[in-house]
Order: sequence, then structure tokens, then C-alpha cells
Amino acid sequence: MSNVAVIGGGAAGMMAACTAAGNGHQVTLYEQNEKLGKKIYITGKGRCNLTNACDTEDLFAAINKLEADIPEAQALESEAQARCYHDTIFTDMSAVREPADKLEMLVAKEDWPMPSYGDLIFEV
Repeated sequence: MSNVAVIGGGAAGMMAACTAAGNGHQVTLYEQNEKLGKKIYITGKGRCNLTNACDTEDLFAAINKLEADIPEAQALESEAQARCYHDTIFTDMSAVREPADKLEMLVAKEDWPMPSYGDLIFEV
């Protein structure tokens, strides 16, 4: 293991530091700005900012609606419950799925915390 100094904490510097650390080197990253990746934070319009991949407010609103509707569905009796799951819960889940699918396509497989569709179909 050797010591590696990376000068510059932009996107390339952070990637170089991660790669060196991943190869077992002791890494020190130097940056003159107050935080690493400063330009990444201010870059938008879909170029480098993952939050532009989907509207996170819509995602969290959809999750909150699903979480609120599930107990209501569970409290119903058989036929009414089935109708509620079909008409409400299925729609809620679709509203969550769309932005989550967009994010899944942008995040490396090893960093994605949930099974992908491929995992569910081919590995279960």
C-alpha cells in the first residue's frame, strides 16, 4: 500500500481518489473550496445532478399516499378490500414505481439498495 495525494476535489479528483482507495492505497484528497464536488452541486438540467432524474417531491408524495392508503385497505372486508387494492393501491404503487425506475437506471447496480426487476425475475 502506498500513499496517494489527489489534488482537486472535483468529479475527476473524487473518482481518482475512490479508485486509488479501492485499489488499497492510503488516499488524501486536497480541495481549495469549502466542500468537495462543488460544481457537481450546482450543475443541473440533467447533466450531473441525479435529483433532476425525477421530481423527488412527487416520489415522496406518492410514497406517503401509498403508506396512508394501505391501512385503509387492510381495514376493509374481503370484496371491498380487493376492490380497494385494485383501484387504489395498484395506482399508488404505479405512482411510486415511475420515478423509482428512473433513479434505478442512474444508480450503479452495487449501490442500488433494492432488488432490480432482473433480480426478481431471474434470481429468485
